[in-house]
Amino acid sequence: MVGISTMIFIGDIAIPEGTAPLVKDLPAAFQREAVIANLEGPILRGEEINFSGRAVYNSYHILAFLKELNIKLVSLANNHMFDAGQSTVPTAKRLLQQRILSCGAGNDANEAAQPVVIESGDGRVVFLAFGWETIQCKAALKSKPGVNPLRPNHVLSSISLAREQYPKLPIILLMHWNYELEIYPQPMHRQLAFAAIAEGATAVIGCHSHCVQGVEIYKGSPIVYGLGYWYLPEGHVFGRDIRFPDFAHLELAFDWSPH
Repeated sequence: MVGISTMIFIGDIAIPEGTAPLVKDLPAAFQREAVIANLEGPILRGEEINFSGRAVYNSYHILAFLKELNIKLVSLANNHMFDAGQSTVPTAKRLLQQRILSCGAGNDANEAAQPVVIESGDGRVVFLAFGWETIQCKAALKSKPGVNPLRPNHVLSSISLAREQYPKLPIILLMHWNYELEIYPQPMHRQLAFAAIAEGATAVIGCHSHCVQGVEIYKGSPIVYGLGYWYLPEGHVFGRDIRFPDFAHLELAFDWSPH
């Protein structure tokens, strides 16, 4: 368990071998508050980076970067988590060794769907993470690794189950959804966010579009459709040339208290 009060949510992070991002000029809140992010791909040691193709992954050196950012929880429910292998166990263990929790993926459907609870000085907070299959998030099956699928009925039933298990705790959804470089959220995802809050979710936080999307308040609860990416290098990385348009360089850090 990790103690928190307020939280900062940031977007996608992917740091390949040979990249060493610097943490500088961050507000002091990053040292006081727990930071939540989307980990875009597994964490691999040098000898494990032996695949061909265009897989997205994170170098083992990312752990120091995550610690410096004060990240306490990451979502693994994304379309690159299984690019380089068929198990989340090594990544989850490496994170946990640094006291960083993870959610949204696992070796079977039950494990991927498990809520993660973070201890707070003001109480506890429940996290659920989901990945949309339309953007190549690989859904976990009964006996097959994958991510917790972002299917409307499953999302709503998961909230209901978490609400029964944790009747008085805030429930935060981490959603990997929408299309890349779309500045407006999908209408069906907006409807799903409304339905999720009506079902008992306290906040809905989205990633994947690699650009900042809209933010709104529904029934007193925040919906952040897209945080943009937080760190994903440009140039010839991940076996391809990556360039983002200027509007994608805007990043959002959402600072909020669930209590």
